[in-house]
Amino acid sequence: MGWVHFSTIKNCFWDIQTSGISTSAGGIGKTTAEMHNQSTYANPGWNFSFPWKIESNSYPILKTFEELNIIGFGSETTPYEIANSTQLVWLSCDPSVWKKHFKQTADITLPEEINTWDNYTGWFPIKNFRGTYDGDNKTITGLFINRPYKNFQGLFGHTYKNSEIKNIVLINTSITGHQHTGELVGMNEGIITNCYSSGSVTGEDFNGGLVGRNCSIITNCYNSGNVTGINYSGGLVGMNEGTITYCYSTCNVTGEEYTGGLVGYNSVATITNCYSTCNVTGEEYTGGLVGYNLRQITNCYSNGSVIGDYYTGGLVGYNLGQITSSFWDTEISGQALSSGGTGKTTAEMKDITTYTEAGWSFPEIWDIDSELNNGYPYLNYPINVANDDLVISQTEDSKALLKNAYPNPFNPSTTLSFVLTSPEIVRIDIYNVKGQLVKSLVKGSYNTGNHSIVWDGKDNKGYSSCSGVYLYKMQAGKHSQTKKMMLMK
Repeated sequence: MGWVHFSTIKNCFWDIQTSGISTSAGGIGKTTAEMHNQSTYANPGWNFSFPWKIESNSYPILKTFEELNIIGFGSETTPYEIANSTQLVWLSCDPSVWKKHFKQTADITLPEEINTWDNYTGWFPIKNFRGTYDGDNKTITGLFINRPYKNFQGLFGHTYKNSEIKNIVLINTSITGHQHTGELVGMNEGIITNCYSSGSVTGEDFNGGLVGRNCSIITNCYNSGNVTGINYSGGLVGMNEGTITYCYSTCNVTGEEYTGGLVGYNSVATITNCYSTCNVTGEEYTGGLVGYNLRQITNCYSNGSVIGDYYTGGLVGYNLGQITSSFWDTEISGQALSSGGTGKTTAEMKDITTYTEAGWSFPEIWDIDSELNNGYPYLNYPINVANDDLVISQTEDSKALLKNAYPNPFNPSTTLSFVLTSPEIVRIDIYNVKGQLVKSLVKGSYNTGNHSIVWDGKDNKGYSSCSGVYLYKMQAGKHSQTKKMMLMK
């Protein structure tokens, strides 16, 4: 570089031997041998998954698209198939494809070397995304971001109108940002469906376990990763300006202002059929479900501990909107008051009549079982565990009812429940998507009533099963039912 005027040069090098120049207005001079050494570039964070590659006794060069072996054309009918970490990194680094369509076809574990990128700040968020990404309920493990002074941090930094994110499972994430920080999306203006996250989120403003700030639709999602922030912090979403339905959060949320178990600040927005079991700690505007509500909350509950200094409530810290048929546990929360909702004892919170008398839909949307979710209501709507190669033919049966697995997805165990209207010989078997028997779980006589069986994720030989979609089939007398569930690790 001959001359630099009020600019910055980072992580750039030149060969002092072949150039014949030992000085430069910027960059770092290296010998030819050092220029041929991958560590020269990898240590300051160059990415050798994509776009760079280096061979022995040569300089780094850029990989071609063909070398990535990506299947598909990026269209709605033939999406690009993402099957490994290199292909996922390509998506994050190539803005020209952020309007395309993608489908994940395998579980992906991000290599630890990604943590060293960009001076150890980690993953580059997929920003300005306007396409679709179907995770197909495959997992992404080990996502790491450490940019406490940068906004829009997450797997996706910003998803715009007409984008769609669905069926993504994030495991063991660690995300640190400034504003608009979430494990999945920093700021969402599209549609997010059937996504799950576990790990941790740390930021300053607009911090959510799944999404930092939602301006559109989130449905059928949950988060179990802890959230730490200052303003607008929530177990699922930091600030909601859209619609959230059929979602829940199970984590610890810590903030200062506008802190909630599910949502920190619910603006011109609605929350319906959701719950939070999060333990929430804040200073001002702190609630078990929502810290500050301006619009509508319907058919929701919270049952975690709530600690705050000013405007603190068991369900909502401060309310200027409408709250309908929603409850909080006065004993577990430690809060006798809320700026909306109805306080109930733990026994009342575990009594189905508390909710049916308020108009909640059992069992179409909600269900309750003393052995599931610590006896509190859980969401019982159909779980979207996708598998294109598998079609289940299912008929309703008044003699025997196989319920949805809970939790689903799960790790390491899940509970399978069924109801009999008469005594029957019951057999429950678990299969993988190839139809191979994994576990013979139950075979015996059962009386009329409700029954529950726990599967610990192990096969008939006692080995732990791998992540993926599984089928559980119940044969009760002449009656047969099959459902799907997903194990994620």
